[in-house]
Amino acid sequence: MRAFGNIHFQTGYAIMATTFLMVALSMLGIALLSMVSMGQAMRMEEVSFSKARYAALGGLEWIKQEVDLGISPIVTGKTLGSGTFDIAMDPTTYDMTSTGHSGNANVSFSMHTPVSSECLIIDTSNVQAAGPNITQMHLQRSCLQRITITHIQVTWSPDNGEGLREIQLNGTDIYNNNPGVPSGTNVDVTDYTLSNSSNIPVNHFKFSGNLSGTNMTFVWTFQDTTQQITSVFIPN
Repeated sequence: MRAFGNIHFQTGYAIMATTFLMVALSMLGIALLSMVSMGQAMRMEEVSFSKARYAALGGLEWIKQEVDLGISPIVTGKTLGSGTFDIAMDPTTYDMTSTGHSGNANVSFSMHTPVSSECLIIDTSNVQAAGPNITQMHLQRSCLQRITITHIQVTWSPDNGEGLREIQLNGTDIYNNNPGVPSGTNVDVTDYTLSNSSNIPVNHFKFSGNLSGTNMTFVWTFQDTTQQITSVFIPN
């Protein structure tokens, strides 16, 4: 009877030890699998971060290229390699941000590069009224390969109901409208591109009446969406 009892005890102990070992091995396997999965996830995140960073840096090059041509660099979801990038521009400072995306990773870089409004010199030092024309204004490109004017808004005070009829740059009419548009109208002119650094004469802004003795404000809008504001008093 004692021998049988010892055998029974030993068998039960072996079963318990085996069960414990199996549970321990299972837990170890689960832990190892979890560690492998975490390692794979971390590597995937690192790869996504690298792709997003590459796309964001590519966006900075895109900014330089487009701005140098006087074009707005703002885009969304532009593909580069295995990622994409977005370009945003602060409307006040014209600082630009390139954000690269890949998977769940996002990387951003910011920069400032001269834009059209900062590269156009508008000389109004000798501006004057000649009958219904405002003359003696000059434009000069100081940087970038080219600058393109797309809109001009002219506001004057006092406003006696005159109308802006014509704008001519360097002998080319970029706007012609009779009887003219009122003060404050944002005129969609024929795009005019300055591609050299020579002084370009603004031959005239022609109005339906004489605007001597008025305060005038010109808002110039460029193809890259930036703006420059020029204010001048027109002497009698």
